[in-house]
Amino acid sequence: MPAEEAVESTIVTVIAGGEVLVPPNPHPLAFVIAADSGYDNALAHGIEADLLVGDMDSVSPEGLLHAEARGIPVVRHSIDKDETDLELALAAAVDRGATRIDIHGGEGGTIAHLLGVAMGLTSPRWADTQVTWHTATGRVCVARPGHPVTVSRAAGRTLSVIPVDDLRGVDVTGTRWQLEHEDLPAGSTRGVSNEITDDTATVSIRDGIGLVIIEGA
Repeated sequence: MPAEEAVESTIVTVIAGGEVLVPPNPHPLAFVIAADSGYDNALAHGIEADLLVGDMDSVSPEGLLHAEARGIPVVRHSIDKDETDLELALAAAVDRGATRIDIHGGEGGTIAHLLGVAMGLTSPRWADTQVTWHTATGRVCVARPGHPVTVSRAAGRTLSVIPVDDLRGVDVTGTRWQLEHEDLPAGSTRGVSNEITDDTATVSIRDGIGLVIIEGA
């Protein structure tokens, strides 16, 4: 995207490493951050990144040379870092004032990797930012106190609420099985595989953090 628009945009697309099972379609004004080998994924889908971050242990030599030749800023971290490359990319997005972050990639690999991506979305570091992980089967969002998740044009799709910790005051509307001021303890499967029946569905939580998964979205 043009540099002058990138400076203005608060929408950030993060292209992660791993498999990209759905072609990314960044918002026209999105600032694009590649997380290490996510740069190769971006190139494969014809997307030009505005920033490359990570320890550069998985981006291809050709990809790194391409970024440097194009003058794309490269923020290199130690290989002994405590964060994943995706977490570094999310932090970079928040540091530049992102209000919305769309993540593409990060699929495939081990169960630990997939769970790590999902749980990483819940970090308090981006609690005030709308973060969505776009996968082959749907979207993964985070509901927090004061930050409900609303899904539009979703009738017929499946919605699940997965408690990350004990949830209190859970409201779910626009679905076949609605909840009103209910509590969902950590480990509960009560919120799994609900059906969206209305054009719009909303999940709000008074206390706690929940992953909201919309399948087929």
